[in-house]
Amino acid sequence: MATAMVATVVLRVIAPFSGTAPVVFAKTALATTALTTLVWVVVTLVTAAEPEQVLVNFYRKVHPHVSGWKPVARLTPDIPPTHDLGRNLIAWALGCSMVYLALFGLGRLLMGPAWKGIALLAGSAL
Repeated sequence: MATAMVATVVLRVIAPFSGTAPVVFAKTALATTALTTLVWVVVTLVTAAEPEQVLVNFYRKVHPHVSGWKPVARLTPDIPPTHDLGRNLIAWALGCSMVYLALFGLGRLLMGPAWKGIALLAGSAL
């Protein structure tokens, strides 16, 4: 997050991009995203991994889908592996939909037309 903030401020100050406002915004967003991604990948590869016990405690508490967690799952034979990735993905999509419907619903309620805001908020409540 700090990288994104710094990159945005630096790109605003030096203004390396030209074009219309939407084009400059798009180029700035792409440059910020690329730089931020590069930084977090490097930091992830350079920093030490979490201790094994932290991963085991997380696995015991959260019970994530076994894909990607097989080495940790082997360390906790008393916890049955979960295979509910499909259901979790559906719940994730519904949660994202609820947040965005509520966000845009409140925006429409405040900025108009109000009936669209009410409809979006009703959709988020489902």
